Amino acid sequence: MLSDLTAGCALRQSVKTVVAGRKFGYSRNDAVERSRYKLIDNFASRDFKNQVGGNWATQVSTGSSLKAEYKEEEAIDHYGYALALKYSLKKGGKASLYTDLNGLDISKAQALSIWFAYTAHNDPTFRIKLMARGGGSREVEVTDRLSPGSKGWQQLVIPISKWKGIDLNQLERFEFIVESPKGEDGSFLVDQIAFYGPENVFFESLKDNLLGFPKNIDSDRSRLLGLQDQELLKRIAKDTWGYFANMVDRRTQLPLDRIKLSWEKEIGDYTSPTDIGLYFLSVVCAGQLGFISKTDAAARINRSLKTVERLPKWKGFLYNYYSTTNLKVTTQFVSTVDNGWFVAALMVLKAVFPGAPLAARADSLIKQMDFYELYDMGEGKFVLGYDDRAKKFSNNHYGLLVSEARITSVVAIAKGDVEPEHWFRLHRVPPREWKWQTQIPQGTFKNYHGIRFLEGYYIYDGKQIVPSWGGSLFEFLMPSMVLDEPRLAVESCWKNNRVAAETHRDYALLKKRYPVWGISPCMVDRAAHGNYLELGIKEIGVKGYSDKGVIAPYASLLALEILPEDVLMNLRRLLNLYPIYGEYGFYDSVWVRKPLVTKQYLALDQAMILIAITNYLKSGIIRKKFHSLKEVRKIEPLLSEEKFFEN
Repeated sequence: MLSDLTAGCALRQSVKTVVAGRKFGYSRNDAVERSRYKLIDNFASRDFKNQVGGNWATQVSTGSSLKAEYKEEEAIDHYGYALALKYSLKKGGKASLYTDLNGLDISKAQALSIWFAYTAHNDPTFRIKLMARGGGSREVEVTDRLSPGSKGWQQLVIPISKWKGIDLNQLERFEFIVESPKGEDGSFLVDQIAFYGPENVFFESLKDNLLGFPKNIDSDRSRLLGLQDQELLKRIAKDTWGYFANMVDRRTQLPLDRIKLSWEKEIGDYTSPTDIGLYFLSVVCAGQLGFISKTDAAARINRSLKTVERLPKWKGFLYNYYSTTNLKVTTQFVSTVDNGWFVAALMVLKAVFPGAPLAARADSLIKQMDFYELYDMGEGKFVLGYDDRAKKFSNNHYGLLVSEARITSVVAIAKGDVEPEHWFRLHRVPPREWKWQTQIPQGTFKNYHGIRFLEGYYIYDGKQIVPSWGGSLFEFLMPSMVLDEPRLAVESCWKNNRVAAETHRDYALLKKRYPVWGISPCMVDRAAHGNYLELGIKEIGVKGYSDKGVIAPYASLLALEILPEDVLMNLRRLLNLYPIYGEYGFYDSVWVRKPLVTKQYLALDQAMILIAITNYLKSGIIRKKFHSLKEVRKIEPLLSEEKFFEN
């Protein structure tokens, strides 16, 4: 634990350039020092909202007052703002400034630092209170740490040990309290509130919640290249499973959305319905491949379901993002497609664990979700979702059949939430009069179940293809992880998937002369920052995403059952050319023009790799389990009726 003096010296050396976050270029030493802080607020935003998403507010006893405002000229340095508070306290009066910390996990912090300046006459008492989620609070008096005669800024550095007994894994509230036994009028300024600790303090605080973490950033790729094809795939699957074996919060049992290992390490301690659903499928895959026992798989899933059952929901549907640390809803949007994938995973669980309490729990969650709530009868399509904060449905719809969203249509029809006719209300191609699309579709009008629609296609490189929205490979192929399109949609979706896979392969290798292929949305590192980019081949998309020379390994792996030899060759090229493989398998992407590897793992992309390999090695086992359910078998003819192309 840092002493007051040690912590104070370390903070004073860099608080203006590091905690304030106003230095745009910094050296390695600056970056290290910067990583030792978790900033709560430097008041730069001037919106009475702190850096961790909580609001600032004041509270006073009867007859007293406290007014807060931002002051630029009073800031600790001339680049920013400070919060100025003017109070008037009756005898024995009390006023406080407080903010919500939103369940902040800062368990590795060693000290709390606040810059403070005040003017007072009757020696008021100052205290700082921390409150943990679920109760538990402690106040620390800091009056004797301040010099009342000082006319400038003073730094309060209080060792965390002063709040002994408070759960720093889930801090809920910070409060600054001023009291006056005699009563008085006064004012004070606060700035640069931050928790301080070892290098990467916030990262290390989140890391101790996990079941494990990668010890090595890079793996020996040569040992992989020496493996035979089946052994190579099994090795990739096992390494990929390492993400889901460890990137789960040990208390909430929910999978983390992502982790970053390049530049500054980061932990994305949040999750989505798709993350949770594909985690369940990944656990099933681990059991099928012999990495864990069926008993262990059931236990893992049951622990997660216990948490899922108590998450806040909208009409049974999961919100789009939750904190894995404190289970708070972080985005009050209900995504139709994300819940569709979650339900699809629950349906697989019912098939894998029939007659067990686990299956009953999964079925209960499924029945709570009626997809008709997200269905637009007039359009015959699902809306993108519902904004529970604005109490408003999305204006836009999932309108294309060739989309990762078609799994939602299948589960909704199988559940009986919408009529089978919905399947034919989805566009194969948009209407020809929509001139903004990348090309005017060809094809003929067909009639299925009383629904007349254009069963059309685009032409690219001499081939007919039913387009996706962005032209990314995962839009075409992701649904086939669960839907038995190789058996049922031979002349429609599965045939189209082959065209898409071949097009992606040839576009990258022959047209663009990239050494590897597989273009889909992924994380891309740019300097110290990472961005999730929507990438694709524009010409085979209705709107069309751009191609920026970024290749995502998971994308070609989705084509493993379609082009096995090409995919295996692509994997070996990736391993041979780039440092793209770590302890948990392939990293998310490589920018081949640089080249620059984005050393991040995303739960979504990791799961697609693991499920694709499992289906390949185990003869489509995930699809077979899904289609073993009677409600799914009942609607299988929908997948078989069409023939997409004229020749």
